[in-house]
Amino acid sequence: MSATLVRGAVFVVPDADERAAWQARLDAAGGRSPWPYPIAAAADRAAAERLARDWLDAPG
Repeated sequence: MSATLVRGAVFVVPDADERAAWQARLDAAGGRSPWPYPIAAAADRAAAERLARDWLDAPG
């Protein structure tokens, strides 16, 4: 059900090393998320909001 209601989850991870570790884990998973929707890490709130708006504006 959440996959039909949630476009994705964006976590704000200000620390560049920690964010790189997040990205490495996401890349190692081949872009698959443990949840039925995509996840991402952003450097700050503004970047997170831009990504979230892109997901919300995407068709489907």
